[in-house]
Amino acid sequence: MLSSLFPVLPEDDENVNHPITYTPHKYRIASTGTEEGDLAAVKEFLGDYSHRNIQTKKLPYTVTTHSGIKAYNNYHALWTAGRAKVE
Repeated sequence: MLSSLFPVLPEDDENVNHPITYTPHKYRIASTGTEEGDLAAVKEFLGDYSHRNIQTKKLPYTVTTHSGIKAYNNYHALWTAGRAKVE
């Protein structure tokens, strides 16, 4: 089984002078503007690339920042090495 963790937010969401860009636009697999849309696009990309059925599991987490507690979701993508995706 192979797995990969990926963040959904490509940019820092804190109100700071120099926000971090985690994934520059030209390198993004998806940029639909919604968590659900980006997740669906990434699953489709991974499925097309690996020719496997892709399952995802949501991994919620929270962080404390200077502006308070924030909740986020990361997703774990899982696929098997044995069977090809049936279309």
